[in-house]
Amino acid sequence: MSWSKPSSELNEDKPQKKLFSLVIIGSILLQTLIQFVVQVYAIQLLKKDPKYIPIDDLMIKRHLKHEDSNLSENDWENIRSVSYETTVIFLVSIYQ
Repeated sequence: MSWSKPSSELNEDKPQKKLFSLVIIGSILLQTLIQFVVQVYAIQLLKKDPKYIPIDDLMIKRHLKHEDSNLSENDWENIRSVSYETTVIFLVSIYQ
């Protein structure tokens, strides 16, 4: 549905009959490659930022060993899942 009017003349070329043709598969693979390259570039750009702090397993285990920590191990798993890396991948992927 659109606001545009129908074309005055039709093109003689018919659409492709095959779903798995070289053009369609190539288009999907190229789009996937572009998304991968942009996401890798975004992660590399993130890691060059001086404010970037990676959340690694060693840091989480170190905080879990502190007795003054009121967080459970499950809480630290949730903290690790919300990191700079996951945020960047999410933000880049929703706008691609």
